[in-house]
Amino acid sequence: MRGKHQLFIGKDGNGRVLLYCRSTRLEGETMRFDAKPLVLLAVLVTGCRATHGVQPPPCTPTVPVSQSMPPASVVAFVDVAVVPMDRERVIVNQTVVVKEGRIVALGPVSKTPVPAGANRIESRGRYLLPGLADMHGHINDLSDYLFYVAYGVTTVRNAWGTVTSLEWRAQVERGQLLGPRVITAGALLDGANSKFPLFNQSVIGPAEAEAAIRNQKRNGCDYIKVYNLLDVETFHALVRAAKKVDLPVMGHIPFAVGLRAAMPHMASIEHLFGFGFPLQSDSSPIKKDTDWMTNA
Repeated sequence: MRGKHQLFIGKDGNGRVLLYCRSTRLEGETMRFDAKPLVLLAVLVTGCRATHGVQPPPCTPTVPVSQSMPPASVVAFVDVAVVPMDRERVIVNQTVVVKEGRIVALGPVSKTPVPAGANRIESRGRYLLPGLADMHGHINDLSDYLFYVAYGVTTVRNAWGTVTSLEWRAQVERGQLLGPRVITAGALLDGANSKFPLFNQSVIGPAEAEAAIRNQKRNGCDYIKVYNLLDVETFHALVRAAKKVDLPVMGHIPFAVGLRAAMPHMASIEHLFGFGFPLQSDSSPIKKDTDWMTNA
């Protein structure tokens, strides 16, 4: 972990609800995000609450998150415009009640009571929408969790992982760290001479493939990520081993395997990687110059 990070909820001199992140990694600088509109969902629905009646100067943090989350918090967004994302529409003048991270009531202001003791958020002129999902992200630093929350991202599909990132995910699940829900791969499974030695595991042959899959399953990974330089034998050994333990295979099309041979075994191909070369005509200059493959 590089540096310490603290998250704060507060208000500025104009009454805006703000999210603050103080990071010693940034030499004590305090970052500030306007909480209107996305942070209302990403922060408050997770149980955090803004302090009321406190008017600190701009950029001055007030209450740390760890001190502002009651065990059974109830939050009511009153007179908010809801963007439900089921189709193109906005439902205005709504009250949304959230209890322990679950929406328990949604309806017109006039017909939806606010429970006694709820944290009431007056939301006229603001919008409430489902948390966003980053379907291909890379969480490399603890502060990434705070930035995701600040911008309304509540689910992240982490396209490579480390032992450290798995521990951070566990801290989120235990309520010790504020962050999005994370679905993660482990280390990149690649051949020799990988471009990303800090994030990859070199795997050569069936025995190493079996061991790599067992290790990632034991560590709690949700899927495996294959990469560019795997040979044909190792790729298929990884696929067989992953299938045994119910781990989906995603990633790049290994150069030696090719699109047609890899596609039946992969749950997703990231960046449509591997499609470009097979789709070129025989006269394409790309097929004549394969140097780009070693730099991908």
